[in-house]
Amino acid sequence: MAGQERHTPGEYRTQPVWIGASRISPVGAGYVAPRFELVPELMEDLARYAARTDVTPLAHTATAHAQFETIHPFTDGNGRSGRALAQAMLRRSGLTTNVAVPVSAGLLTDVPAYHDALTSFREGEVSPIVEQFAAASLRAVPNGRQLLDDLDAILQEWTETVRPRRTSVKKRLLGFALEHPAFTAEQAARELEVAATNVYRYLRELETAGVLAVKKEHRGPTVWRAPAVLSAIDAFALRAGRRSAG
Repeated sequence: MAGQERHTPGEYRTQPVWIGASRISPVGAGYVAPRFELVPELMEDLARYAARTDVTPLAHTATAHAQFETIHPFTDGNGRSGRALAQAMLRRSGLTTNVAVPVSAGLLTDVPAYHDALTSFREGEVSPIVEQFAAASLRAVPNGRQLLDDLDAILQEWTETVRPRRTSVKKRLLGFALEHPAFTAEQAARELEVAATNVYRYLRELETAGVLAVKKEHRGPTVWRAPAVLSAIDAFALRAGRRSAG
C-alpha cells in the first residue's frame, strides 16, 4: 500500500470507511465502520479483550476477529489482518502449535454466511460467528492435514531423486524450497548462511533434477520456484473452495 494516496500502511485510518455501495459515498452501504476518531480507543479495548485467558479459545478468537472487522481500523487489508489476528490467538491459546490451521480458508468457503455472521455480531448476536469459526475449523483441519501429507511426499520424492548428504547445503536447500516455494538466490543464501556465489551451483543442480524451475522476472530478480509445492498449495486452495481474497 506504500505510495498510494488513499492508504497509510502501519497507521490507523483517519477517514471513514464502509463496505459495499459506492466508493464515493456510504449511502446504501452494507456496513459503515465507526468514526476514525474512535479507532485508537476501540483497538485498545480489543487488545485487552484479546489478552484475556478466561474465555473459551475458539469463541474468544471468533469474537475478537469479528470485533476487529467491525472496527475496520485500516484503510485496506482489514480482512487479511483480522485473519492473521485469528491465527495468532489460536497459537497463543494452544489450540494450534506447529502449523497454522487454515481456518480463514474455511471461512471463505461460504462468504455470504460469513458476512451474515459478522452482521449478526454487530447487532449483538454472538453465536453465528462462533458457529462459523467452528464449522470452518472442521473443514480446515483435514484440508491442512492433506496439505502436510502432500508436502511430506514432495520432500521424500526430492530426497530420493537428489540423494543429498544429511548435513549438506543441498539438503538444507530442499527444506528451504519446501517452505519458500518462490525465492531468489540471495534469499536462499542469506537463510542458509552461504555465499550467494556458491548457492547458484546447488540451485542449478536442483533445476537439472526437476526440483526447481527458474524464471527471469521482467525488470526484477531471477526467481527460483518449486513447482510441486506451488501445485500442492493450489490444490489446497481448490479444496478450501476459496473464492475471494480480502
